[in-house]
Formats: sequence, C-alpha cells, structure tokens
Amino acid sequence: MKNDRVWSKTIFRLATALLAASIFSGCSYGHREFNVGGVETAVQAENVSLRVVQSDDFGSMWSTAHARDTLAFVDKQSQEANTVVVLFIHGWHHNAAPDDANLEHFQASLNELSKIFKTWYPDKKDEVKIIGVYVGWRGESLPSALDYLTIWDRKPGAERVGEGDVSEFIARLQLIYQTRQKDSPNHFMGLVSIGHSLGAQVLYKSVSKTLENGLIQNTDAFAGTGIGAESQPLLVPPPVQSIGDIVLLVNPAIEAYQFQRFHRLYRSRKYDDRQDPVLIVFSSETDRARSVIFPMSRWVTRPFRPLFRTTEQAELFNKALGDYEPQVTHVLEKAPDGANETLCGDDSDCLKREDLSGRVIMGNALMKPRPGVSEILYSPVLVSAVDPAIIDGHSDIFNPRFRLFLANYIAEIERKRLNRADLKSAEKKE
Repeated sequence: MKNDRVWSKTIFRLATALLAASIFSGCSYGHREFNVGGVETAVQAENVSLRVVQSDDFGSMWSTAHARDTLAFVDKQSQEANTVVVLFIHGWHHNAAPDDANLEHFQASLNELSKIFKTWYPDKKDEVKIIGVYVGWRGESLPSALDYLTIWDRKPGAERVGEGDVSEFIARLQLIYQTRQKDSPNHFMGLVSIGHSLGAQVLYKSVSKTLENGLIQNTDAFAGTGIGAESQPLLVPPPVQSIGDIVLLVNPAIEAYQFQRFHRLYRSRKYDDRQDPVLIVFSSETDRARSVIFPMSRWVTRPFRPLFRTTEQAELFNKALGDYEPQVTHVLEKAPDGANETLCGDDSDCLKREDLSGRVIMGNALMKPRPGVSEILYSPVLVSAVDPAIIDGHSDIFNPRFRLFLANYIAEIERKRLNRADLKSAEKKE
C-alpha cells in the first residue's frame, strides 16, 4: 500500500508538471522574429559570410523574402567562386537572438573551417568562400530553468518546423548544389547540413524521406520485415546520393524508431569506393538529456498510446537515436598520442580509395568502427558514440576537439569529391 501511494504521488507530480508545461509553453514567449541584420552584416573573417533564416512555430518562414534572398545570394556566389555552404539548425533552449550562444559559436566554427580550406586548397583558381546559414526556430519557449519543462511541447514543434518551409528551403539549396555540379566547371560548391538536439529532429524531418527513397530505389529488401544485411543477397548498385555532400546529426533528440527503417535499408546492400558518407550521427556518451530526460518524456505519453507489440519496439520508441546500441556502428575518441592523421594529401589514387567510414584520424580525434559490429566498407551511414573528451554532454557540441575534427572531416569529403570529378574529367579528355 505504501509503495502504491508513493507511486500515485509520483504520477500526480509528473502529470501536474506536464500540464503546467503544456499551458505555459502554449503562450507566445519567444515566438517572434529576431532582428539579425547586424549579425549578418558584421565582418567576421575573410571569405566568410553568414545568413540567418527563421521559422515560426507552425513551420512557416517569418520572412519568405529573406529566405528567397538568401537562396539568391548562395546561387550568385556559387557561380562566381568556390563556395561551401554550411547550414546549421540549433536545438532546444536556443533561438535566433543575436546574442544566442549557438549563433556565436557557429560563426567561430565558420572562421575555423575557412582557415582549413585555405591550407588545403592553395592551388585553386580562387579562394574557397564559406557561407553559413543559421536556421532559427522557437527552441526556447519559456525563460531560464522553466524551459526544461517544455520537451513535450518542443519535440512536436521541431517536427512541424521540419515538415514546413525549412524542408523547401533545404530542397532549393539542393537544387542550386546539383546545378553547380553540372554547370560550373571552373568552380565547385559544397553543401553540409548540421542539426543539433531538436534541431537534428528538424533536419531529419526535412531530409529523411529523400535519403530513404535513394536507398529504396536500389534495394530489394523491405525494411519493415526486419531483414538485415546478413540475410540478403548483397548487391552493389549506384551510390546513395546525399542532400548536398553530407548531413550531420549531433546529439539528436529523435526516437531511434524514426531511424530504424533507414538503418535496415542501408545495411541491406554493399558499397564501393564511389560511395561517401551521406549521413553521420554523433552521440555523446555523457548526454544525460537524451539518455535520461528523453526516455522520461516518452514514458509520460504511455497513457495515450497502445501497448508495444515487442520489446524491441518499446526500446526503439523510448530511446534516442545514438543511444540505442544496435544502431551504433562507430566510436569517436581522442587520438592516441603520436598518431598520424590519415589524410591522403595530393595523392589522387589514395583519395579515390579512401574510406571515410573506416578508421580515420583528423584533428587529434580518431573515428573507427565499433568493435563487435559487422563493418560495412564505404558505408553511407555512420552512427558514432562520442567520448566525453570530444563532446561532453548534450550541449558541448562546439568543443574545440570536435569542431576541429568536424572541420577537417568536411574538408576531406570535399577533397575526395573534387578528386573524383577531376578523374572523370580526365577520362573524358582521353
């Protein structure tokens, strides 16, 4: 009886907190367009520029005209110079306020990426110009500590944003990217999309169907059957195409269930050296927000849904992507002292064969296949557990070690893609 009373009180307190969060998060706190003109026009570094686009809580752009102008800016600059576009979608507790910490750190990351490209591409006709696109939405809907009560409301909010105008904006960036690959022999364009926390939910909602369809078109296996790579005849069809060059989800606040079909699809085939990673998930091993708060938010919904059919289904629904071990394929950790970076330099043949889903050392960090997991060579998808020395907790995504690794990894992907294009061009001339 005593345990029953304790349990009842716990349920009551949780229900009360949930009700209060629902009521307060339903207000208009933080639901506005921020003035970011000063941020966009501020001089940051040579060859670096920043644009901010903002979505309201219903999935509509606050300013369609500004989104259109941003696309026009990318289109024009990518025709005139080597250009890499980095799109970043912030997560929970953040927004597009000019003094938001994520926005400030994102600017610093763009500057760091620009320095690396200067070092790696000295022989290019023009410098590499970096365009950062910061996607703001209502990640913070209550002030200070009260915002921790809003996970139940912000999660569906992120899904609405991902299904709304942001999806079209990314699709139009992709159209510009595809046009540049075909029509700009003198310049190259790169496109990298990054989402953090609930921002990863926004990004995944925006691009997942496109990525899934690329796998479905070249895969006979039906993902819903649960048949994995080991029990299918493994073929090597054409490479899976990405949205731009790569999509990165960092500490994603997404149910592992959302990713399971994608997981089964990509593991049902083989790949060769034409395939680069198209999607990488980075999940900190010390991310308590996703390992504790996220499952609690799933558990509270229990009275409003049917019972799970299997234990696996329950785990997939209750655990976050990156925290569900059967989906984890890689580990990212501090590189051993004295370890040399696994970069190909100007060796064209090395770049052609380079497997960026294998063991790589960049920026004093080592990413390698997880022991005990069936390795897929040239895998298009990686789900990596991250040591706290690289990302410590949910919000440490701008850790200098992780930032340096990511900047080098992005640059290497661009080098590999450009090398492939150069080889194709040489073959045509012959």
